Amino acid sequence: MRARAGFTLIELLLVTLIVGVLAALAAPRLQRVLVQSHLSVLRVDLRSLAIAEELHRTATGTYVALSSLPGFEPSGGVAVNFRWLKADGYAARATHPAAPGWECWYIAGDVPAGQTRPVNGEAGQIRCIKP
Repeated sequence: MRARAGFTLIELLLVTLIVGVLAALAAPRLQRVLVQSHLSVLRVDLRSLAIAEELHRTATGTYVALSSLPGFEPSGGVAVNFRWLKADGYAARATHPAAPGWECWYIAGDVPAGQTRPVNGEAGQIRCIKP
């Protein structure tokens, strides 16, 4: 009798099916991990913005717009903008296209009259939400 020289079609299909099921089970977890990593980048960028703004405020007595702020450059793909910016406070929002629907906020100072707080929490804290 001759020895088998390879795999049968059924064996190959069975292995392919098992690998496919394992990949389908792992994909959602991988997506969550990737989103969490992008949220970490957003938090780091907001913390860097806060440090740069505080250094500028210490030197000049006021907060400034991103275009006038030396020493701050957002990470690749991160968009940072202000909801409000006053001499004594601001609310900054950061988003990333790889974390769709998520936004992280940092609030410094008091909320000006006529403005609403975009997230709950104390000033100086970074909060990430999915509105």
